[in-house]
Amino acid sequence: MDIALNAPKLLTRESLLAAAFAAAGIYWFYCGNWLLGILGLLLSLSLGFLYKGLGFDLVARRYRVYTGLFKWKFGEWKALPALSGVTVKYFSELITTGEEGRMRTDKIGEYVLMLSVTGSV
Repeated sequence: MDIALNAPKLLTRESLLAAAFAAAGIYWFYCGNWLLGILGLLLSLSLGFLYKGLGFDLVARRYRVYTGLFKWKFGEWKALPALSGVTVKYFSELITTGEEGRMRTDKIGEYVLMLSVTGSV
């Protein structure tokens, strides 16, 4: 049983790189260089669908921090230490940005996973 914890985000370093490669690919197509155009668009698609996550295999008692591309996940499995407890907490805050008269408040939230390791202080 593999449990994957991840939260794909819209604006990441990878998505900005994907937009740059897409623009470059379109430019190369416009200039008549089909090979570089296709390469730029393929790089754009692959970077646009990258995501990061944390996976647990409870049966084999292991975990990994991975990078995913579409349905494939890449990352080294590590042994899960003996646990005495698992706590999941939700943390959120309101972030206000903008200039006076054009203020915007967004709620930013995330889950925090805390694993209590047996015998740790």
